[in-house]
Amino acid sequence: MKQLLLLMIAMFLSIALFSQENKKIKSKTQLKALTTSKSNVKTNNDKDAALKQKREKYLNQLSNIEFRKQNNIPENFPVYKDNGDLYNDTKQFDIAVKEWMQNNKEEYKKIKEIINF
Repeated sequence: MKQLLLLMIAMFLSIALFSQENKKIKSKTQLKALTTSKSNVKTNNDKDAALKQKREKYLNQLSNIEFRKQNNIPENFPVYKDNGDLYNDTKQFDIAVKEWMQNNKEEYKKIKEIINF
């Protein structure tokens, strides 16, 4: 009888301790998920800020007619098209510029300091 009572107490303590440990694990997992989520938001905000900065450069310089004339940017150099989608517009312009650079190596050499790509 005494052994049965001791066994029941041991089982109860095991269950109680396991339950507490399980709660800690869940809390750590939840904390990690929350931390990861916050860092992702910060990273996304940083990326958005960098994209906005690139967009401003593209609009104010590389797609600005006066800037292009003053700096002898060739007419066939791509122009940034602002369709309201910061990510895709910037991505498409980056692709167009890289293609232009590959296809116009001599012209690129002349203006690479200006466009700073």
